[in-house]
Amino acid sequence: MRHYCDWLARSTGLLVLSVLVPMAQGAGGSVLRSSGESFVIVQFADLHFGEAPEKLWGPEQDRNSTRVMESILDTEKPDLVVFSGDQLTGNNIRENATEYWRQIVQPCVDRGVRWAQTFGNHDDMPLDSVTPSHEWRVTQSRRLSSTSRSELMEFDRSFALSQSKSDFASSEGTGLSNFHLQIGRQQSGPSENTSADEKSDACVPLVVWFLDSGGGSMREIVSEDEVVWLKEEGGRIRERDRRKRCREAVFLLFVHIPLPQYADLHREPRGSGGGEFASDASEGECWGSKEDGIAPTEEDTRLFRALKDLNFSAVSVGHNHGNDFCCPKDGVVLCYGRHTGYGGYGTWERGARVLRFFFGEEALETWVRFEDGRKKDERWILAPPRV
Repeated sequence: MRHYCDWLARSTGLLVLSVLVPMAQGAGGSVLRSSGESFVIVQFADLHFGEAPEKLWGPEQDRNSTRVMESILDTEKPDLVVFSGDQLTGNNIRENATEYWRQIVQPCVDRGVRWAQTFGNHDDMPLDSVTPSHEWRVTQSRRLSSTSRSELMEFDRSFALSQSKSDFASSEGTGLSNFHLQIGRQQSGPSENTSADEKSDACVPLVVWFLDSGGGSMREIVSEDEVVWLKEEGGRIRERDRRKRCREAVFLLFVHIPLPQYADLHREPRGSGGGEFASDASEGECWGSKEDGIAPTEEDTRLFRALKDLNFSAVSVGHNHGNDFCCPKDGVVLCYGRHTGYGGYGTWERGARVLRFFFGEEALETWVRFEDGRKKDERWILAPPRV
């Protein structure tokens, strides 16, 4: 029976891990519960599968990217993988984008690990783009784009292990991978006469949010109506916590393109590489590597203000491959992931950002794990309470 389950997981992704139970519908949406003492999230950033498919080096770098993911999954054994955008280099892919997507998620399928994803600017970039003009991208996208965001989302959701959703699609046409996952701890030995609703209505200590920052066939922004949706949904969860007298849930956001506030953290003009952190723009010590420029969204749509108002603990982004730093700013820790894929620009060592949430303590720590197993920059985002 075990061998059959292993085969089923590799083939279809239909394995449910023993430490995770299916989502139950409760107040504020579905809840993913874990029976462990903590919940580990691995962020794979900027994989860029599908580059130069007609060249020898294109498929080779995809195999290398797969090796990175497999190594980190086997080391960390996460409860959830986050693909934080630019899974594909869509402007190199014609008819078979979903086949590349299957390759991307296969390491998770093989290991029975759940995942969720949000899109980056390259995932549906028009084929053979040769100009940065937004107007050109929009007018040509229907003719040249290989696979749309909605088609990619539909394919991703066809896997049983996928937790990706589209809870809100912007009316401004700037994104649809907007959703949240509520993470809870499985209670041991529930009463037989406890209803499903009562079980799922327990306090939820962690909420992981995903926003679509556009790009590709659309503008590179988190639209204003996405921010409104976030404020409304986040406000409902905060009100639920108050009503149920729960400890306030920890909020964590993944989005591909950095917020404009990331660029405020450094002394160099936007887009320049390297350099020092701007100590006057951060409220505490920054850590990690800043070896690349910072290219934020095209507009400030007041997302950061919403994050502060909702008391988000941290944000983690991708997009700029040479950065993996974290900086606290106005109560929110602004992090980069680590460039995971051998696709995309840059020769920096590949790896992933890891975040571990501790149930009961509501503590959150993070580090970077490299392909070769080394670990660096282990820090607390939310330190456990002192005894």
